Amino acid sequence: MNQQPLLRWFVFTKHADPQTIGRVPDALAGSRLKRAWEDIGRPWGLNHQLSIPLKLPDGDHHAYLIHRPDRDFTDQELALAALLQPVLTGLAHHFDVVTANGGALRDGSSQGLTARETTILTLLSTGLTAEGLARRLSISPRTAGKHLEHVYRKLDVCDRLMAVQKAHELGLLAPERS
Repeated sequence: MNQQPLLRWFVFTKHADPQTIGRVPDALAGSRLKRAWEDIGRPWGLNHQLSIPLKLPDGDHHAYLIHRPDRDFTDQELALAALLQPVLTGLAHHFDVVTANGGALRDGSSQGLTARETTILTLLSTGLTAEGLARRLSISPRTAGKHLEHVYRKLDVCDRLMAVQKAHELGLLAPERS
């Protein structure tokens, strides 16, 4: 089992809320383990750490780790981390969507697609509906629908299946993984 106190916290509790090393109960990571970890991190100024886990749909575990040398994080800073968590998760997801296309034409410029329309098209290829796109991108369903209309018009198709198929043919989307 991993000896890093924050990893032990997340593995054993299954909590996905931000957490600091100082707040990990001794029952999960005793004071000796925490001190040992602080000794390891001290030369790099990693004495106090705050982990903000990302809630990504792919099942991978990602987190932002914030550290400072002087003092533990306050309750207010932990609350701010909780408010930032969905924003950071959204940014990470958007980054994953953009980089998932690998060698594909990410900007969609050959078809006149905007970056947002390319994102919509990529998410559309995962099977999301307009409502799902809206939730994922924090936009209204009407705005998602308008983006879809623009994608369909620019690709000269009339539905989502044809849009995804044509995008694959044009290299706008990465080849499907089997």
